[in-house]
Amino acid sequence: MSEMLRYMVIVLITYESFLHLVHGHCCCDHDDNEQIIGPPGRPGKAGIKRSQGNAEESGRDGRNGIVGGKGVKGEPGICECSESTTSQKTMAYDLSRNRDWTWIFHGSNIYGFKLFKEEKTYQQAMAACEAVQATLACVGMRVPAVREHVKAEVLRSSGSSRVWIGLDDLERMNHYVWLDGVVSNRENTDWSPNQPSSAAERCVELRYFHDQMLNDVSCSMTFHYLCEKFY
Repeated sequence: MSEMLRYMVIVLITYESFLHLVHGHCCCDHDDNEQIIGPPGRPGKAGIKRSQGNAEESGRDGRNGIVGGKGVKGEPGICECSESTTSQKTMAYDLSRNRDWTWIFHGSNIYGFKLFKEEKTYQQAMAACEAVQATLACVGMRVPAVREHVKAEVLRSSGSSRVWIGLDDLERMNHYVWLDGVVSNRENTDWSPNQPSSAAERCVELRYFHDQMLNDVSCSMTFHYLCEKFY
């Protein structure tokens, strides 16, 4: 072999060794159609973030159903009248029946008054008022506005100067109590000056033509009397 040919063989062997070092295998180990895979490339840039899509709109409401037929008529109920309903019916009955009474509306209450021009003792006057489902005037006498209305509308044109009302100390001396059980005091009792004044005078009158105030007197005296209905 000539020197030139030997040199070419050495160069070819050296080139194949170089290829073996670069690709990790001998170039003769693959066919001509096989693709040689190189080292992995650098990571690519992140893609562009897309905007979020719009939410779908809700669907429309369905149509109303057909109106149902008329229900079966129920049985009549039982009326349970309360105490207030009963009192209202009684009040309406009394107002329409007792037209000769003077009715005074004050706040949520209704007061009915009637002056009887019959001379009676205190106990007789009490019994006479009870006979017409009333009492000697007491509840309205404690309310200044009602008391003044009674004086103006009931007593002024009556000619009655001394009238029994429902106040006494018959149960305990010097301890005056209204007939409905309320204890008398300076705030709810319109006493005349220096009254009550005598231990022997146990019942109370309204002295209209004197000073229009209250005075204690003997229960055996006879006066006209003022009856009251209260609701």
